[in-house]
Amino acid sequence: DSGKSRRPRDVRLIHMLLSSLGVTAYQERVPLQLLDFAYRYTSSVLQDAVHLATEGYAGGPESSTGGGSRAGASEINTVSLPALRLAIASRLHYQFQAGLPKEFLMDVAAERNRVALPGASRGFDSQGMAKTAAANQSIVMGGMRLPPERFCLTGTGWNMRE
Repeated sequence: DSGKSRRPRDVRLIHMLLSSLGVTAYQERVPLQLLDFAYRYTSSVLQDAVHLATEGYAGGPESSTGGGSRAGASEINTVSLPALRLAIASRLHYQFQAGLPKEFLMDVAAERNRVALPGASRGFDSQGMAKTAAANQSIVMGGMRLPPERFCLTGTGWNMRE
């Protein structure tokens, strides 16, 4: 981009950044979403830094003089480097959390998968066969007794009356 286009400078920078990373095909709204994220993140970090600087949490030079309460109007919106670093560090701990390590997740999955699922064998309950007719006997499926087949929704629905 020669800079002569009518696009804003920040949009051109995002396009150049994407092309330098090898991303050539993307929707037109992707740079706008990246710009929106960058503007929101920057403004919130600067607001936090201003708050930290005015409250004296950043440990700037005005807090060491002892007269921090008599700060002038020009110092109200001043952001110091320690305040900015503290604002960024405070956001890192709750906004951008890294995922769990892959090794830990693999260990948890291996431990969970050690217990085998019950087999999918299908049989009939021996108790129900002696007492009732074959249509009313319960089914043993995977080690679990199910009600008779006509009460289960596992059979084929032929819409026929029994």
